[in-house]
Amino acid sequence: MNNSLEIPIYRNQADFEQNLPKTVEVLKTKEGNKVFLVGTVHFSLKSHHDVSTVIRNTNPSVVMLELCPLRKHMLDIDEETLLREASALNLRRISEIFVQKGLINGMFYLSFLRTNAKITKQLGVAPGGECRRAVEECKKLKHCKVLLGDRPIDITMQRALSPLTWRDKLMLSSIFNEPSISQMTPADVEAYKNRDIDYLRNLRLRFPSVYRSFVTERDQILAHNLMLATKLSGRNYCNVVGVVGVGHMNGICESFGQTKPEEIMKMMKQDLTPRPQNNGHNIIQNFSRILNIFKHK
Repeated sequence: MNNSLEIPIYRNQADFEQNLPKTVEVLKTKEGNKVFLVGTVHFSLKSHHDVSTVIRNTNPSVVMLELCPLRKHMLDIDEETLLREASALNLRRISEIFVQKGLINGMFYLSFLRTNAKITKQLGVAPGGECRRAVEECKKLKHCKVLLGDRPIDITMQRALSPLTWRDKLMLSSIFNEPSISQMTPADVEAYKNRDIDYLRNLRLRFPSVYRSFVTERDQILAHNLMLATKLSGRNYCNVVGVVGVGHMNGICESFGQTKPEEIMKMMKQDLTPRPQNNGHNIIQNFSRILNIFKHK
């Protein structure tokens, strides 16, 4: 896919809505506002093109991204930076990551970094390009705001992992290193635009708490924040563009206009339900102490 693909510009918004990209849904509010929800896939240049097409043809007041402040760095990363960071992983750097993030979160971070670096090297595209493209397009408009609409990633991680045993957590971290993920081709990337994604079904069956935190709850939070975004302009009949992963499309469409603020507030907090510690807790604590000692040598 050529990243300089020509962006089609339609005569008016009505014409555009008759020719929407297949990954776009239109959600409407009772005030007459519209949300153009763009389902994207990391590493897909076609997703970049879809984002530009939607923004240029709708002139939105707000563009909401599936990012939180803790992941805002995705807007600054590029292929060279990602590959450089992945190649700089030595024992000292790995130990620092474990000390800073803890053993389990550190393992997830390392798995994520290595997998993304492999895919970036293979495809020549760094993750998050669809969000960077959205910001670039937004800057060309006079009165367009960029909103980070996702829940903080640390809360999502905590709510996802707290119900799991340490064995479950180790098993889950290994998923990121599966060959099917780290050896993707451009055709594989485009195939992920099928909203009934196999790995999400498997995740829901094998790790329901992870699926609930990463998918179901975030679907509702993103839908809630998209509704709030339609009110930011202070006027009716405005447009909002939402840029989200394609796996969130169905859930957002189902939840839009149906969320309750009190339920959303609960989802924005850590899960503090008491759970019995297992033997893995002591292993993790001891390993973290060893790494901490190593760090200060």
